[in-house]
Amino acid sequence: MPIFAVVSGAVLGLSAIPLLSEVVSVNLLCAMTASASGGLSAALEVMGDTFLQSGIDPQVLHRLASICSGGLDNLPYNGATVTVIALCGMTHKKSYLDMFMVATVIPVVASLVIMVLGSFGLCF
Repeated sequence: MPIFAVVSGAVLGLSAIPLLSEVVSVNLLCAMTASASGGLSAALEVMGDTFLQSGIDPQVLHRLASICSGGLDNLPYNGATVTVIALCGMTHKKSYLDMFMVATVIPVVASLVIMVLGSFGLCF
């Protein structure tokens, strides 16, 4: 898709900090695809070599991308989110805030913490 090339180019040029580019790119692609696995595989397939060439430790790259993929994939239009809400007999209005906190905010915050620790070589 043409938009994918635009987004990937913009994200790679977003920051001089490779780990920040990774966090943003994986989260954006997961949000665009509404899928953790889809966004993760797209991000690493297209940008993985660029991230590795920037000096990111492969273990940090993998773990950070895995954690990031669980962030913005759970937006209200995600198929799994819609299905869970429907199966529970709830509405987005009544239940999405709780799902958003657990399945979006916590992984995004964890990604940022891991990014900072990984930048200083304090993890993995």
